[in-house]
Parts: sequence; structure tokens; C-alpha cells
Amino acid sequence: MSLQANKDVVVRYTRLIEQGDFEAALALVAEDCSFWHPMSGDAGKAQTREVFRQMGPLLKGMKSDVLSVTAEDDRVSLELAVQATAPGGKPYRNRYHFLYVVRDGLIAASNEYVDTAPIHQAFFSQDKPQ
Repeated sequence: MSLQANKDVVVRYTRLIEQGDFEAALALVAEDCSFWHPMSGDAGKAQTREVFRQMGPLLKGMKSDVLSVTAEDDRVSLELAVQATAPGGKPYRNRYHFLYVVRDGLIAASNEYVDTAPIHQAFFSQDKPQ
């Protein structure tokens, strides 16, 4: 596939997650995928589906701005700025970097890099929103 096609798959996947259409997003993921997240470690497709099931209702009105998309060979780098409302009305804002591997038009791997402090503040802290 072309570099542009690889970038398009990754951006489409991101937009489907943002819309809460997790099954459509997972249709763009290879069955033997390998995803890594700093808080949960390695996951395959079934584990990623479960994460979406648990996290989906927690992120109300998620919006993401694509800051950059870069592709080389089978790799796509995606930078996002995300904002949402966490449980209890807490605002959640963070920046993410994903490094994807696209194989045969499907996402085969993803490494996610994110500052975990805003995640803890929005989802695990007992502080009330300001």
C-alpha cells in the first residue's frame, strides 16, 4: 500500500474511536495485532476490544486534533491533542504519540506514548473538577 493509504487507515481508525464506533475501528486492525500502552502493557485484539468496552463510556464528548501524521515504509506516526470529560465532569486533556505498523491495509501494531499524569488526575484522583 502507499504511504498515503497507510496514513488514511490510521486517521480513519482514530476518528472511529473518537466517534465511539469501536467495532468499526477494530475492523481496521489485524487479527494478530500487537498493541502496547504504558499503563496496560501489551494487548492483542480481544484485549483492545475489552479496553474500548470499559473506557468508551468514560470519555464523554472526546475530541481529538491531529497534530501530525508522518509515514515511512510500513510505519505511521500520529500525534494527537485530546480533550474529553472524564467521570464526575473532570476535564481531560492530553497529547498522545502513536507509532503504528500497517500491513496489508490493516493496523498490525501500535505503540502508544502519553503522559500518564493527566490520566491519573482525571480518572483516579478524588479531586473535584475546577
